[in-house]
Amino acid sequence: MSLMSIGYLVRDLPPWFFYGFTLIWVFTAVFVGFGLGATLLKQEHAKDAPIGSVVGATLGLLAFILAFTFGAAANRFDARKQLLLDEVNAIGTAYLRSDFLAASARVQAQTWLRQYVALRLKSARNPQQVRGYLEKAESIQNQLWRQMRQQFQQGDNSPALALYAAALNDMFDLQTKRATVALQYHVPEMIWLVLYLVTFLSMVGVGLQFRLSGSRSLMVVSVLALSFSAVIALIGELDRSNGGLLVISQQPMLKLAEDLTANKAY
Repeated sequence: MSLMSIGYLVRDLPPWFFYGFTLIWVFTAVFVGFGLGATLLKQEHAKDAPIGSVVGATLGLLAFILAFTFGAAANRFDARKQLLLDEVNAIGTAYLRSDFLAASARVQAQTWLRQYVALRLKSARNPQQVRGYLEKAESIQNQLWRQMRQQFQQGDNSPALALYAAALNDMFDLQTKRATVALQYHVPEMIWLVLYLVTFLSMVGVGLQFRLSGSRSLMVVSVLALSFSAVIALIGELDRSNGGLLVISQQPMLKLAEDLTANKAY
C-alpha cells in the first residue's frame, strides 16, 4: 500500500468504502493470527511463550497511536469550524465598512460581497468543485481591492477607507487560511501507514492469542475488530474535507447571506 493510495483511500473515496476496507484489513489480520496460532500449537512449549505480554504491548501502542491521530484530526476539525466563524465575521465587517465608500462604489462593492458569500457557500456544498469556486472568489477579491485602491488614488486618505482596507485584508487572509486547512492540512500519510501497520500486527497478535488459548469465540473477536475499525473510520471522517458523514454546518455563512440580501446591519 503506497502513501498516495492511503491518502486517496481516506479522503477521496466514499466513507463506507473506507470503513469496509478497514474492516477487511482488521479481520484479515485476525485470521492470519489464527493461522499462525494453529501452526504454533504443533510445536512444543508454544503456550509457554509470552504471547499475552506482547499482545498487550502492541494493543497499548495501537491505543496510543489512535489517541494521537484522533486528537490531531479533531483539532483540525475544530480549526475548520473556528475559521468559518472568523470568515463570516470578517465578511460582515467588510460589508459594514463598505459604507465608507462613495455611493456608486458602495453599491458595486456590496454586490460583489454578496456574490462572494454565495460562492463560499457553493464551495462548501460542492466540495468536488471547490477549486473552481475558490478561483471565482479570488477574482472578486481582486475586483474589491482594485476598487478600493482606485478610491485611494483619487485622493481619499481618510481613516475610514483605511478601516475598510483592513477589513478586506482580514477577509482575504481568512479565505486563504480556510482553503489551506481544508485542502492541504491533513493527518500525515506516514502516520496513516504506521497506524494501519500497527493495527495489522496487533490484530495478528489477538488472533494468535485466541487460537493458543483454545478460544473460538468469533463474536468476541468481531466486537474487537468492529470497535477498532469504527475508531479508525471516525478519524478518517474528521480528517476528510470533501464531504462525508461529519460535515461542518454552514449555518453561520447562510445566515450572513440572508442578512446581506436583506441589507441588515450588524
